Amino acid sequence: MRLLVTTNGRIYRSPNGLYYTPLVYGYGFFQRYLNVFEKIRLVAHTEPCSEEKAKNMLLVSGPGLEVFEMPFPHGKIAYIKSAWKIQNMVKDCIKGCDAALFRIPDMLAFQIFPVARRHHIPIALEVTSNPLVLHSARGGRHPFRLILKWHDYFAVRKCCKKADCVSYVTSSYLQKIYPSKILPSTNNRYEAHYTSANIHEHEIPLRVYPIVGSVSLLHVSASISGKTKGHREIIEAFISLRNQGYDVKLTLVGGGNLDKSIATILENSKYKEEVIFTGLVGGDELAQLYKNADIFVFPSYREGLPRAVIEAMSWGLPCVCTDIPGCRELLPSRVLVPVMDSDALVDKLKELLGNYSYLHTESQLNLNESRQYLNEYVSKARTAFYRKLKKLSENKKLFNS
Repeated sequence: MRLLVTTNGRIYRSPNGLYYTPLVYGYGFFQRYLNVFEKIRLVAHTEPCSEEKAKNMLLVSGPGLEVFEMPFPHGKIAYIKSAWKIQNMVKDCIKGCDAALFRIPDMLAFQIFPVARRHHIPIALEVTSNPLVLHSARGGRHPFRLILKWHDYFAVRKCCKKADCVSYVTSSYLQKIYPSKILPSTNNRYEAHYTSANIHEHEIPLRVYPIVGSVSLLHVSASISGKTKGHREIIEAFISLRNQGYDVKLTLVGGGNLDKSIATILENSKYKEEVIFTGLVGGDELAQLYKNADIFVFPSYREGLPRAVIEAMSWGLPCVCTDIPGCRELLPSRVLVPVMDSDALVDKLKELLGNYSYLHTESQLNLNESRQYLNEYVSKARTAFYRKLKKLSENKKLFNS
Protein backbone atom coordinates (compact mmCIF):
# COMPACT_ATOMS: atom_id res chain seq x y z
CA MET A 1 0.00 0.00 0.00
CA ARG A 2 1.19 3.50 -0.82
CA LEU A 3 0.79 6.36 1.68
CA LEU A 4 0.95 9.99 0.56
CA VAL A 5 2.82 12.18 3.06
CA THR A 6 3.52 15.91 3.07
CA THR A 7 6.22 17.84 4.88
CA ASN A 8 6.92 21.53 5.35
CA GLY A 9 10.62 20.68 5.20
CA ARG A 10 12.47 21.78 2.06
CA ILE A 11 13.91 19.02 -0.13
CA TYR A 12 16.92 19.34 -2.45
CA ARG A 13 17.74 17.10 -5.44
CA SER A 14 21.43 16.49 -6.10
CA PRO A 15 22.84 15.95 -9.64
CA ASN A 16 22.86 12.17 -9.03
CA GLY A 17 19.07 12.20 -8.48
CA LEU A 18 19.14 11.65 -4.71
CA TYR A 19 17.14 13.88 -2.37
CA TYR A 20 18.43 15.70 0.71
CA THR A 21 17.11 18.01 3.42
CA PRO A 22 18.93 20.34 5.86
CA LEU A 23 16.89 19.52 8.97
CA VAL A 24 14.97 16.69 10.67
CA TYR A 25 13.21 15.09 7.68
CA GLY A 26 15.87 12.61 6.58
CA TYR A 27 15.05 9.04 5.58
CA GLY A 28 15.10 7.94 9.22
CA PHE A 29 12.16 10.22 10.00
CA PHE A 30 9.96 8.57 7.35
CA GLN A 31 10.79 5.09 8.57
CA ARG A 32 7.92 5.47 11.03
CA TYR A 33 5.50 5.34 8.10
CA LEU A 34 7.39 2.62 6.22
CA ASN A 35 7.10 0.37 9.27
CA VAL A 36 3.39 0.11 8.41
CA PHE A 37 3.00 1.06 4.74
CA GLU A 38 5.00 -0.65 1.99
CA LYS A 39 5.59 2.58 0.07
CA ILE A 40 5.29 6.29 0.74
CA ARG A 41 5.07 9.17 -1.67
CA LEU A 42 6.55 12.31 -0.18
CA VAL A 43 5.08 15.49 -1.68
CA ALA A 44 7.43 18.37 -1.00
CA HIS A 45 8.80 21.66 -2.32
CA THR A 46 11.95 20.65 -4.15
CA GLU A 47 14.79 22.32 -6.02
CA PRO A 48 18.20 21.24 -7.39
CA CYS A 49 21.40 21.59 -5.40
CA SER A 50 25.09 20.87 -5.91
CA GLU A 51 26.84 17.73 -4.70
CA GLU A 52 28.87 19.93 -2.37
CA LYS A 53 25.76 21.36 -0.72
CA ALA A 54 24.20 17.90 -0.44
CA LYS A 55 27.18 16.62 1.60
CA ASN A 56 26.13 18.77 4.55
CA MET A 57 22.50 17.62 4.57
CA LEU A 58 20.46 14.58 5.60
CA LEU A 59 19.73 11.97 2.94
CA VAL A 60 16.00 11.63 2.24
CA SER A 61 16.12 9.00 -0.50
CA GLY A 62 15.79 5.35 0.48
CA PRO A 63 13.92 2.07 -0.22
CA GLY A 64 10.16 2.49 -0.45
CA LEU A 65 10.25 6.30 -0.58
CA GLU A 66 9.50 8.33 -3.71
CA VAL A 67 9.47 12.11 -3.94
CA PHE A 68 6.80 14.02 -5.86
CA GLU A 69 8.34 17.39 -6.62
CA MET A 70 6.47 20.65 -6.15
CA PRO A 71 7.77 24.14 -6.99
CA PHE A 72 10.13 25.62 -4.41
CA PRO A 73 8.94 29.21 -3.79
CA HIS A 74 11.19 31.44 -1.69
CA GLY A 75 9.06 33.61 0.59
CA LYS A 76 5.35 34.29 1.01
CA ILE A 77 4.95 36.43 -2.13
CA ALA A 78 6.65 33.78 -4.27
CA TYR A 79 4.33 31.13 -2.81
CA ILE A 80 1.27 33.19 -3.69
CA LYS A 81 2.56 33.53 -7.25
CA SER A 82 3.11 29.76 -7.44
CA ALA A 83 -0.16 28.78 -5.76
CA TRP A 84 -2.12 28.21 -8.99
CA LYS A 85 0.67 26.13 -10.54
CA ILE A 86 0.92 24.05 -7.36
CA GLN A 87 -2.84 23.56 -7.31
CA ASN A 88 -2.78 22.25 -10.88
CA MET A 89 -0.08 19.74 -9.94
CA VAL A 90 -1.89 18.52 -6.81
CA LYS A 91 -4.36 16.35 -8.73
CA ASP A 92 -1.49 14.23 -10.05
CA CYS A 93 0.32 13.66 -6.77
CA ILE A 94 -2.60 11.72 -5.29
CA LYS A 95 -2.86 9.16 -8.10
CA GLY A 96 -1.97 5.65 -7.04
CA CYS A 97 -2.07 6.42 -3.32
CA ASP A 98 -4.22 4.34 -0.95
CA ALA A 99 -4.22 6.77 1.99
CA ALA A 100 -2.89 10.22 2.89
CA LEU A 101 -1.29 11.65 6.01
CA PHE A 102 -0.81 15.40 6.41
CA ARG A 103 1.34 17.13 9.02
CA ILE A 104 -0.44 20.44 9.67
CA PRO A 105 -0.48 23.41 9.71
CA ASP A 106 1.13 23.40 6.26
CA MET A 107 -0.02 25.23 3.14
CA LEU A 108 0.83 22.36 0.80
CA ALA A 109 -1.17 19.94 2.95
CA PHE A 110 -4.14 22.33 2.91
CA GLN A 111 -4.05 22.37 -0.90
CA ILE A 112 -3.91 18.58 -1.23
CA PHE A 113 -6.49 17.78 1.47
CA PRO A 114 -9.67 18.47 -0.57
CA VAL A 115 -8.25 16.59 -3.57
CA ALA A 116 -7.60 13.55 -1.37
CA ARG A 117 -11.17 13.71 -0.13
CA ARG A 118 -12.48 13.74 -3.69
CA HIS A 119 -10.46 10.58 -4.36
CA HIS A 120 -12.25 8.96 -1.38
CA ILE A 121 -9.09 7.65 0.29
CA PRO A 122 -8.70 7.61 4.09
CA ILE A 123 -7.03 10.74 5.47
CA ALA A 124 -5.03 11.14 8.67
CA LEU A 125 -3.66 14.31 10.27
CA GLU A 126 -0.78 14.98 12.63
CA VAL A 127 -1.48 18.37 14.22
CA THR A 128 1.86 19.80 15.32
CA SER A 129 1.20 23.43 16.33
CA ASN A 130 -1.35 26.20 16.74
CA PRO A 131 -1.47 28.78 13.89
CA LEU A 132 -2.83 31.42 16.28
CA VAL A 133 0.51 31.24 18.10
CA LEU A 134 2.65 30.36 15.09
CA HIS A 135 1.64 33.57 13.28
CA SER A 136 1.46 35.79 16.36
CA ALA A 137 2.85 39.32 16.32
CA ARG A 138 5.77 38.09 18.43
CA GLY A 139 6.86 35.96 15.49
CA GLY A 140 7.42 39.00 13.28
CA ARG A 141 5.29 41.52 11.43
CA HIS A 142 5.47 40.28 7.86
CA PRO A 143 2.62 41.73 5.74
CA PHE A 144 0.69 38.46 5.41
CA ARG A 145 0.84 37.50 9.09
CA LEU A 146 -2.82 38.15 9.90
CA ILE A 147 -4.05 36.56 6.68
CA LEU A 148 -1.98 33.42 7.29
CA LYS A 149 -2.94 33.32 10.96
CA TRP A 150 -6.67 33.16 10.32
CA HIS A 151 -6.46 31.18 7.09
CA ASP A 152 -4.46 28.45 8.81
CA TYR A 153 -6.63 28.54 11.94
CA PHE A 154 -9.83 27.86 10.00
CA ALA A 155 -8.07 25.39 7.68
CA VAL A 156 -6.82 23.29 10.62
CA ARG A 157 -10.27 23.33 12.25
CA LYS A 158 -11.92 22.25 8.99
CA CYS A 159 -9.40 19.49 8.33
CA CYS A 160 -9.71 18.11 11.88
CA LYS A 161 -13.48 17.83 11.54
CA LYS A 162 -13.32 16.05 8.19
CA ALA A 163 -10.30 13.74 8.51
CA ASP A 164 -10.72 10.05 9.31
CA CYS A 165 -7.85 9.94 11.82
CA VAL A 166 -6.44 12.85 13.83
CA SER A 167 -3.41 12.86 16.10
CA TYR A 168 -2.07 15.75 18.18
CA VAL A 169 1.39 16.36 19.66
CA THR A 170 -0.25 17.56 22.90
CA SER A 171 -2.45 15.62 25.30
CA SER A 172 -5.15 18.30 25.59
CA TYR A 173 -4.13 21.82 24.47
CA LEU A 174 -4.47 21.53 20.68
CA GLN A 175 -7.48 19.23 20.99
CA LYS A 176 -9.49 21.99 22.66
CA ILE A 177 -8.80 24.52 19.90
CA TYR A 178 -8.98 22.13 16.94
CA PRO A 179 -11.46 19.39 17.94
CA SER A 180 -11.87 16.37 15.69
CA LYS A 181 -15.44 15.62 16.83
CA ILE A 182 -14.44 11.94 16.78
CA LEU A 183 -16.33 9.92 19.39
CA PRO A 184 -14.53 7.08 21.21
CA SER A 185 -17.34 4.70 20.22
CA THR A 186 -16.80 5.10 16.46
CA ASN A 187 -14.88 2.32 14.70
CA ASN A 188 -14.16 4.07 11.40
CA ARG A 189 -12.57 7.27 12.73
CA TYR A 190 -9.77 7.53 15.28
CA GLU A 191 -8.11 10.15 17.49
CA ALA A 192 -4.75 9.86 19.26
CA HIS A 193 -1.93 11.93 20.67
CA TYR A 194 1.82 11.40 20.61
CA THR A 195 4.91 13.55 20.21
CA SER A 196 7.26 13.70 17.22
CA ALA A 197 10.23 13.51 19.58
CA ASN A 198 12.43 10.43 19.39
CA ILE A 199 13.60 10.08 22.99
CA HIS A 200 15.68 7.16 24.22
CA GLU A 201 16.84 6.20 27.70
CA HIS A 202 20.31 7.53 28.44
CA GLU A 203 23.12 6.76 30.78
CA ILE A 204 22.45 9.84 32.90
CA PRO A 205 25.42 11.54 34.54
CA LEU A 206 25.17 12.05 38.29
CA ARG A 207 24.31 15.73 38.65
CA VAL A 208 26.13 17.00 41.72
CA TYR A 209 24.98 20.09 43.64
CA PRO A 210 26.33 22.57 44.46
CA ILE A 211 27.76 23.06 40.97
CA VAL A 212 31.56 23.21 40.96
CA GLY A 213 33.08 25.85 38.68
CA SER A 214 31.22 27.67 35.90
CA VAL A 215 27.51 27.07 35.43
CA SER A 216 26.81 25.83 31.90
CA LEU A 217 23.61 27.16 30.29
CA LEU A 218 22.45 25.31 27.17
CA HIS A 219 19.96 26.18 24.44
CA VAL A 220 19.15 23.87 21.52
CA SER A 221 17.12 24.63 18.40
CA ALA A 222 17.25 23.72 14.72
CA SER A 223 18.37 27.24 13.85
CA ILE A 224 19.67 30.28 15.73
CA SER A 225 18.92 32.61 12.81
CA GLY A 226 15.38 33.70 13.67
CA LYS A 227 13.97 35.67 16.56
CA THR A 228 11.16 33.43 17.80
CA LYS A 229 13.25 30.99 19.87
CA GLY A 230 14.13 33.78 22.30
CA HIS A 231 17.81 34.18 21.50
CA ARG A 232 17.65 37.88 22.35
CA GLU A 233 16.34 37.08 25.82
CA ILE A 234 18.97 34.34 26.30
CA ILE A 235 21.82 36.70 25.35
CA GLU A 236 20.47 39.58 27.47
CA ALA A 237 19.95 37.29 30.48
CA PHE A 238 23.43 35.82 30.11
CA ILE A 239 25.04 39.28 29.97
CA SER A 240 23.03 40.43 32.98
CA LEU A 241 24.10 37.41 35.03
CA ARG A 242 27.75 37.98 34.13
CA ASN A 243 27.48 41.66 35.06
CA GLN A 244 26.10 40.62 38.45
CA GLY A 245 29.07 38.37 39.10
CA TYR A 246 27.62 34.98 38.26
CA ASP A 247 30.14 32.58 36.72
CA VAL A 248 28.01 31.30 33.81
CA LYS A 249 28.81 30.16 30.30
CA LEU A 250 26.39 29.77 27.42
CA THR A 251 26.23 27.22 24.61
CA LEU A 252 23.91 27.82 21.65
CA VAL A 253 23.15 24.86 19.37
CA GLY A 254 21.59 25.43 15.95
CA GLY A 255 22.36 26.16 12.33
CA GLY A 256 22.81 29.60 10.81
CA ASN A 257 23.86 32.84 12.49
CA LEU A 258 22.31 35.10 15.09
CA ASP A 259 20.04 37.85 13.83
CA LYS A 260 22.17 40.95 13.32
CA SER A 261 20.39 42.96 16.02
CA ILE A 262 20.90 40.16 18.56
CA ALA A 263 24.51 39.57 17.53
CA THR A 264 25.21 43.27 18.09
CA ILE A 265 24.08 42.99 21.72
CA LEU A 266 26.64 40.25 22.31
CA GLU A 267 29.36 42.06 20.35
CA ASN A 268 28.92 45.16 22.51
CA SER A 269 29.30 43.17 25.73
CA LYS A 270 32.53 41.92 27.33
CA TYR A 271 31.47 38.30 27.19
CA LYS A 272 31.50 37.23 23.57
CA GLU A 273 34.23 34.66 24.25
CA GLU A 274 32.08 33.00 26.93
CA VAL A 275 29.39 32.02 24.37
CA ILE A 276 29.93 28.85 22.33
CA PHE A 277 28.20 28.45 18.96
CA THR A 278 28.24 24.77 17.94
CA GLY A 279 26.26 24.97 14.72
CA LEU A 280 23.79 22.18 14.00
CA VAL A 281 24.90 19.00 15.78
CA GLY A 282 23.32 15.68 16.64
CA GLY A 283 24.06 12.17 17.85
CA ASP A 284 26.91 11.68 20.31
CA GLU A 285 28.03 15.31 20.03
CA LEU A 286 24.63 16.64 21.09
CA ALA A 287 24.38 13.99 23.82
CA GLN A 288 27.68 15.20 25.26
CA LEU A 289 26.39 18.78 25.36
CA TYR A 290 23.33 17.68 27.32
CA LYS A 291 25.56 15.71 29.71
CA ASN A 292 27.87 18.67 30.32
CA ALA A 293 25.12 21.29 30.78
CA ASP A 294 23.74 22.42 34.14
CA ILE A 295 20.53 24.26 33.11
CA PHE A 296 18.55 24.18 29.87
CA VAL A 297 17.15 27.58 28.80
CA PHE A 298 14.34 27.80 26.24
CA PRO A 299 12.55 31.20 26.12
CA SER A 300 10.73 30.48 22.85
CA TYR A 301 7.82 32.66 21.72
CA ARG A 302 5.78 29.81 20.19
CA GLU A 303 5.81 26.00 20.22
CA GLY A 304 3.63 22.95 19.72
CA LEU A 305 5.29 20.50 22.08
CA PRO A 306 9.01 21.45 22.07
CA ARG A 307 11.17 18.43 21.26
CA ALA A 308 14.34 20.08 22.58
CA VAL A 309 12.78 20.56 26.01
CA ILE A 310 11.74 16.90 26.18
CA GLU A 311 15.27 15.87 25.19
CA ALA A 312 16.75 18.11 27.90
CA MET A 313 14.36 16.66 30.48
CA SER A 314 15.38 13.13 29.47
CA TRP A 315 18.96 14.02 30.43
CA GLY A 316 17.83 15.16 33.86
CA LEU A 317 18.44 18.83 33.11
CA PRO A 318 16.57 21.51 35.07
CA CYS A 319 14.74 23.67 32.51
CA VAL A 320 13.66 27.30 32.42
CA CYS A 321 11.18 28.03 29.62
CA THR A 322 8.57 30.55 28.60
CA ASP A 323 4.99 30.30 29.78
CA ILE A 324 3.49 29.09 26.49
CA PRO A 325 1.09 26.15 26.03
CA GLY A 326 3.66 23.65 24.74
CA CYS A 327 6.05 24.26 27.64
CA ARG A 328 3.17 24.50 30.09
CA GLU A 329 2.23 20.92 29.27
CA LEU A 330 5.73 19.71 30.12
CA LEU A 331 6.87 21.80 33.09
CA PRO A 332 5.45 23.24 36.33
CA SER A 333 4.60 26.95 36.39
CA ARG A 334 7.40 27.67 38.88
CA VAL A 335 10.04 27.33 36.12
CA LEU A 336 8.11 29.26 33.45
CA VAL A 337 8.65 32.95 32.67
CA PRO A 338 6.71 35.45 30.52
CA VAL A 339 7.51 35.65 26.81
CA MET A 340 9.99 38.36 25.76
CA ASP A 341 10.93 39.16 29.36
CA SER A 342 14.70 39.04 29.88
CA ASP A 343 14.45 40.37 33.45
CA ALA A 344 12.08 37.57 34.47
CA LEU A 345 14.43 35.05 32.88
CA VAL A 346 17.35 36.48 34.88
CA ASP A 347 15.35 36.36 38.11
CA LYS A 348 14.33 32.73 37.54
CA LEU A 349 17.90 31.65 36.78
CA LYS A 350 19.16 33.45 39.89
CA GLU A 351 16.46 31.71 41.93
CA LEU A 352 17.66 28.32 40.70
CA LEU A 353 21.34 29.14 41.14
CA GLY A 354 20.67 30.31 44.67
CA ASN A 355 18.95 27.08 45.71
CA TYR A 356 20.71 23.84 44.83
CA SER A 357 17.98 21.67 46.35
CA TYR A 358 15.62 23.40 43.88
CA LEU A 359 17.91 22.37 41.00
CA HIS A 360 18.09 18.81 42.29
CA THR A 361 14.30 18.59 42.59
CA GLU A 362 13.74 19.92 39.06
CA SER A 363 16.35 17.53 37.68
CA GLN A 364 14.63 14.49 39.18
CA LEU A 365 11.12 15.64 38.24
CA ASN A 366 12.12 16.26 34.64
CA LEU A 367 13.83 12.91 34.37
CA ASN A 368 10.73 11.11 35.66
CA GLU A 369 8.32 13.18 33.54
CA SER A 370 10.29 12.53 30.35
CA ARG A 371 9.82 8.77 30.62
CA GLN A 372 6.32 8.99 29.18
CA TYR A 373 7.90 10.37 25.99
CA LEU A 374 10.39 7.53 25.53
CA ASN A 375 10.45 6.18 22.01
CA GLU A 376 9.32 2.71 23.14
CA TYR A 377 6.00 4.19 24.30
CA VAL A 378 5.56 6.88 21.66
CA SER A 379 6.34 4.55 18.75
CA LYS A 380 3.68 2.09 19.95
CA ALA A 381 1.01 4.80 19.95
CA ARG A 382 2.21 6.17 16.62
CA THR A 383 2.34 2.75 14.95
CA ALA A 384 -1.11 1.85 16.25
CA PHE A 385 -2.44 5.08 14.72
CA TYR A 386 -0.85 4.31 11.32
CA ARG A 387 -2.17 0.75 11.40
CA LYS A 388 -5.68 2.03 11.94
CA LEU A 389 -5.27 4.28 8.90
CA LYS A 390 -4.00 1.33 6.85
CA LYS A 391 -6.90 -0.83 8.03
CA LEU A 392 -9.37 1.83 6.87
CA SER A 393 -7.70 1.80 3.45
CA GLU A 394 -7.83 -2.00 3.25
CA ASN A 395 -11.50 -2.03 4.22
CA LYS A 396 -12.28 0.61 1.61
CA LYS A 397 -10.55 -1.44 -1.07
CA LEU A 398 -12.53 -4.54 -0.09
CA PHE A 399 -15.77 -2.55 -0.17
CA ASN A 400 -15.01 -1.19 -3.64
CA SER A 401 -13.85 -4.51 -5.11
